[in-house]
Amino acid sequence: MFSKPQYGWTIVSFGNVELGHASYLTDVPIDTMDAFINYLAQNYFIHGFNITFDAEEYVFSIIEFDGSLFLLDSKTDEYEPNIKELKNEYLNLPNHESLTNVIIYLAEEMIKDFENNLQDWIEWEDFDDMTDEERSIRKETLLSRIKILKRLIRKHEK
Repeated sequence: MFSKPQYGWTIVSFGNVELGHASYLTDVPIDTMDAFINYLAQNYFIHGFNITFDAEEYVFSIIEFDGSLFLLDSKTDEYEPNIKELKNEYLNLPNHESLTNVIIYLAEEMIKDFENNLQDWIEWEDFDDMTDEERSIRKETLLSRIKILKRLIRKHEK
């Protein structure tokens, strides 16, 4: 779902489809994990699933609508956003797979990406001015959310 962050950027993908380049202007790991936590904690009945990324010259979002996921982006000269359905086949999942199972699949992929590049994500917003204590707090914040997500995934897999 996320490439290794470099120079304040990460590539966001949905399976084999590149969605866009997310900038450091938002806290990508925290915002994204919060969206997954909210959805999997049953709050999706109220809010649905929505993550928005800032690409500096445009924004793009993964949103749920009527049981499917869509990519919306403002990378257009028109006043209307581009809209593209994010099909399960992009993730090598069956088309009839439930939205919750797709979200769980994405959450597991995201967790792997964050764990594999944890130090880079700790330093996501570090411009050589974070103290060791701030880095430690950031690490604990990321690991805490990963732990919550893993617990919610296990709950849904029962």
